[in-house]
Amino acid sequence: MKTYYSTNYKTETPTVCALGCFDGIHIGHASIIKKAREVADQNSTLCAVWSFAEPPKNYFLKEEEKIPLLTTAAEKQKEMERLGVDIFVSTQFDKSIASMSAQSFFYSVLVGSMNAKHIVCGFNYRFGKGGEGDCALLGELCKESGIELFVIPPVQIDGRTVSSTEIRNALNNGSADTAALYLGRPYSLTEKIINGQHLGRTLGFPTVNQSFPKEKLVPKNGVYVSRILFDQTEKYGVTNIGVRPTVDGTTLCAETNLFDFSGDLYGKTVTVEFLEFLRPEQKFNSLPCLTEQVNNDIKNAKELIEKKYAV
Repeated sequence: MKTYYSTNYKTETPTVCALGCFDGIHIGHASIIKKAREVADQNSTLCAVWSFAEPPKNYFLKEEEKIPLLTTAAEKQKEMERLGVDIFVSTQFDKSIASMSAQSFFYSVLVGSMNAKHIVCGFNYRFGKGGEGDCALLGELCKESGIELFVIPPVQIDGRTVSSTEIRNALNNGSADTAALYLGRPYSLTEKIINGQHLGRTLGFPTVNQSFPKEKLVPKNGVYVSRILFDQTEKYGVTNIGVRPTVDGTTLCAETNLFDFSGDLYGKTVTVEFLEFLRPEQKFNSLPCLTEQVNNDIKNAKELIEKKYAV
C-alpha cells in the first residue's frame, strides 16, 4: 500500500475511490472500504481511499475542544493495509479544503487527483464548503461524469447505527466491550514502554507503562482486562488507566500487569487491547489495601479471560 499525506497527490491509474474521514475504521467504515476493494477487483484497477487525518470539525474548534481520535495515523494506516487498500491519501482539513465548493472538490480532487471511475461512500457523506454537498449531489455529479457511485447504508447493531460518536461514548463510559463490537476489534493503544516508578514490582505484580498520544481518546479511567501484543507474542493482563492516586501520581498513563511474563519490555513498542472494564480507578488508604485489590482484579480478570477470550 502506498500512503500519501498531501493534497498534491495525483494518480494516472484509474481508481475506485472510497470517501470518508474513517476515524476508528469501525465496521461501518470497513463495509465502505470492502465494497471499494470488491469493485476494484471486478474492474482490475486500484482501490483508493481519500480521507482526512482528523474530523473536519476540529479545524473550527479550539485545541481543548477538539474531538479526540480513535486511531492514530499509524493505526489507521495499519487497518487500511489489512483491508487491502492500494492507495491511502490522508490529508489535513485546511483553509483551502474548507473554502472549496462541492463541485470544485468533485472535479479537482475526485476526478482530477484521484482519477476516480467508481466512488464509494457512506449514506451520510458530505463534502464541499460547509458540507453543502450530500450523496444526492454526488450522485448527480457522478452521473454527469460517467462515474459509478455506490452509497453504503448504515450498519446497525441492536437498532443503533455504528458510528465514531457511539464508540467514543462507549469508551468514555468504560464500555470497552461495546466499543469492540462496533470497531470489529478491541480498542487499543500502541506505544513504546516507558520508565515508571517500579512500584508494582515491589508489591509483587510488575507492570509496564505507556503514555497516550495527546490526540488519542483516553477511555474512562479504571482497571481493564487487557490483551498485550508484542514480538509475535500474545499475553493477557490487567491495565489501569489513570494517575495512580494511591501513590500520589499525577501523570496519566496505562499501567499493565502481564500474566505469565517476566521479560523486559522497556523501549519496545507494545499494543494493549482493552477488552472489558473491571472497576473505576480509586485511591486506597494504604499500599496493602491496594495490593489486596490488585490481586482481586487479577483473579477476576483471569476468570473472565478463561471464560470469554482464551482459546
